[in-house]
Amino acid sequence: MESQTSSAISATEGCAICERRPATTLLHAATPVLHLGADEFPETPLSRHAWMVCKQCARAVQQEMARASLRSPLRLYVAIAIVASERNPAAHPRVWSARYWQYADARTQDRWMMRLIMFLAVSPVIALVGLVILPLLFR
Repeated sequence: MESQTSSAISATEGCAICERRPATTLLHAATPVLHLGADEFPETPLSRHAWMVCKQCARAVQQEMARASLRSPLRLYVAIAIVASERNPAAHPRVWSARYWQYADARTQDRWMMRLIMFLAVSPVIALVGLVILPLLFR
């Protein structure tokens, strides 16, 4: 694996793994893997065997490679896949998405229901206190 830091990268280009921070490091596989159905390796600068990632994701990939006992050219690909599965925003759906509620277990649904009940129980008290205190403050 080659790791290079690029200062010419614009701040608008996001990390290929987490998609949150700007990409500053180029991870490049020294031995590209030929994909099924492909006759030759593409000659683009950022082809399927090079990724622009942020410093935190690059560090996580390096730690994963050091931890893995796999010693083959596929080691970088496996490390990137493991880090991407943990850090990709699609791996963690937001509360307002239907996918979150589709896979939420009973305990998670109970927690949200309890939060809703607490909010509905406390909001009239807060409104009443606000209605009593506000006229006293503006006398």
